[in-house]
Amino acid sequence: MKKIHLKIMTPNGIFFEGDVELVTVKTSVGYIGLQHGKSPFVASLDHASIEIKHEKHKKISAISGGIVYANPESINIITDAIENKEKIDLARAKLAKKEAEARLKQKLDKAEMLIAQQALQRAVNRINVGKEK
Repeated sequence: MKKIHLKIMTPNGIFFEGDVELVTVKTSVGYIGLQHGKSPFVASLDHASIEIKHEKHKKISAISGGIVYANPESINIITDAIENKEKIDLARAKLAKKEAEARLKQKLDKAEMLIAQQALQRAVNRINVGKEK
């Protein structure tokens, strides 16, 4: 299988860059697999897992939304946060979930509500991906 160049960028720098066989991400319409030679593709990403097949290994991470742009030769992903499954601190993720749920029970304006909902989505995603260890 021909490889495609993948670059994942965060505000903290490059999370991953290299040639891979397949990248599976979740968009608003569901999971999609991206590989070499496919048609150009642009989509927003959901809070979900991202799977990278590289050198006969699978690398799974929790991604907190973002944007993916793919062409036949490369895939670029920009996200606010991404964390390797093995590095997820489940206790910290569960605490963040409780805090976000408590925050959502308070009287909040629309902006605060959106921030709390996003924090809850991030925490639940980290828990779900981290449990797959």
